[in-house]
Amino acid sequence: MDGATASSLPLLLVNLVCAAVALGIGFVAGGWFLGARETTPADPGRSTDADEALEQLMAAERSAFASSRLKDLARGMATDVGEHSSQVEKITADLEAAKTSPEAQKEAEVSAALEKIVAANEQLQQKLVKAEQQIQAQAEEIRAHESEARTDSLTKIANRRAFDDHLQQRFAEWTRKATPFSLIILDVDHFKQFNDTHGHQAGDEVLRQVAQKLEQTVREMDIACRYGGEEFALILPATIARDATGLAERIRKGIESLQITFEGKKLSVTASLGLAQVNSEDDGNRLLKRADEALYSAKDAGRNCGYYHEGQLCVPLVGDAEAAPATTPSPAAEDRVPTNNLDKLPNRTLFAEELRRRIAESERTGEPISVVAIEVTAFKAVCQEYGD
Repeated sequence: MDGATASSLPLLLVNLVCAAVALGIGFVAGGWFLGARETTPADPGRSTDADEALEQLMAAERSAFASSRLKDLARGMATDVGEHSSQVEKITADLEAAKTSPEAQKEAEVSAALEKIVAANEQLQQKLVKAEQQIQAQAEEIRAHESEARTDSLTKIANRRAFDDHLQQRFAEWTRKATPFSLIILDVDHFKQFNDTHGHQAGDEVLRQVAQKLEQTVREMDIACRYGGEEFALILPATIARDATGLAERIRKGIESLQITFEGKKLSVTASLGLAQVNSEDDGNRLLKRADEALYSAKDAGRNCGYYHEGQLCVPLVGDAEAAPATTPSPAAEDRVPTNNLDKLPNRTLFAEELRRRIAESERTGEPISVVAIEVTAFKAVCQEYGD
């Protein structure tokens, strides 16, 4: 091992120490944010201040403990750097002194110096391996804390903080690439009355079951969140309202079909849904407001149904062609298409996912692929003249 290699090792450890210190600082900031984060709004009438305070205290203690471990690790690594640097400096001085030694003695001194370098580097390597393992363990703990901070403690799905982050990401993608997305907000019908009748524990079980049904119904790419209380929200990336309509109806029917057993009682609930697709006039607040207006239209219509905010008006989501309203839709609703048997076909989002998979497969295997695009001529004119 030459002098350049030996001298590069302290620099490597210095970088590692800096990384550990930066990791510690990041963890302290994350712990502070975790302890100060907003908790999910409680159901009306429920007192959870003590539980929330205890949860925040435990999170802060875990963060402080992990931060302390990182600081100890950084101090230990700094000590190791100092010791190794001192050893290298001493060996370098011995090699310089050997230059003036007789030839017979010089060979022995150089050999001894090389042995010392090998021993010092082996010791350093062992410490590096141990430090890497410790840093990896701390990184895993940080990821666990971050996941916990973005997960609703009751339903185990994403919480409001995660929802806000994902919504911001979708808007950034919409701004950069004009990639559309849709938002669904749903509310468990008459939930306060349900709690008053059956108790809050039964209400908690209902929320858990609804969250589980959402996870089972949505696609892997969709984000299901507990928005607050008995409200849930779903972000549908790269999805237009036409495609989201079928999913919204499947969610509504899935919740309606839930049979929840609690303390020997058979319970059931329904949900109302509001759907909105992002448009050029939207920001996060406006899109949420439009979805919320659609949700309240569903409640005003008798609940256990869904409405779509098309930009100006809220119109009902149609479960099938036979269920279409007798009234003629407004011209502004031309983008609205009732859910029918065509929804059994993959939508454009699934097509894009499958196309990316096939392209990657083609690049690996060299097998060619082809795509056929078919467009029905004057489709809107046909619908206007003959109906959906």
